[in-house]
Amino acid sequence: MAGLISWVLDQTGPADVTVTTFSTSEDFLYSFRRLKEDAAIKSCTLLCDMKATAKTLPLLRLMSNTFDNVHFCENHSKLLLVDSGEMKVSVITSMNQTYGGRNESTLITTDPRIYLKFREGVDDIIHNHSVRYDKWRK
Repeated sequence: MAGLISWVLDQTGPADVTVTTFSTSEDFLYSFRRLKEDAAIKSCTLLCDMKATAKTLPLLRLMSNTFDNVHFCENHSKLLLVDSGEMKVSVITSMNQTYGGRNESTLITTDPRIYLKFREGVDDIIHNHSVRYDKWRK
């Protein structure tokens, strides 16, 4: 997934990035953080599934140090939204942020109408159906 994000950012230039996933991994988080440190990512948000927290909670500090915003919600989607200002990219994929060595499917579109629909859905989850990482288990 990090390689895909890097490729998309090569096409768009620096951008705001939103990632939804069921689960994440240390390898993905370090790769993503390098993109952010290289200024390819202006801002970033991660939505991760609550049911996967047994695996992801040990990574919470790394997640919150990598992403500007981390939200836990009921989520199984694997979606990437990239907004450079000039270009809006939506990526729908079967890839998690973990490596499983399986065949995966990915669809990439620059249709702004599709981006807007996904953006509206993600914003609804963030504002109405998620818990921000700093509120988790408090």
